[in-house]
This record gives sequence, structure tokens and C-alpha cells, in this order.
Amino acid sequence: MLTTFGHDDYVFDALRAGASGFLLKRATPEELIAAVHATAAGDPACP
Repeated sequence: MLTTFGHDDYVFDALRAGASGFLLKRATPEELIAAVHATAAGDPACP
């Protein structure tokens, strides 16, 4: 999930709903790429 909201409640709700990871829109391009690679490998993408 890519969002502007970083509140813990939103993170936990997204993960409970099936999100593979949670990343804020202010993430760097490197963080976004790492999150995509982690998700593709089946790992969680929550920096």
C-alpha cells in the first residue's frame, strides 16, 4: 500500500486487509524499488 497517511491504525488495517506492505509516498525512489523487490520475493515491504 502506498499512502500519505502513516498512522499506526492505517498500517495495521491495511496489513489485516491483505496488503503485502506499507510505504509512505514520501519514500525515496530507492525505498520504493526495494519494497517492490521485497514484495515480489514474498517478503513484507514495511521499512
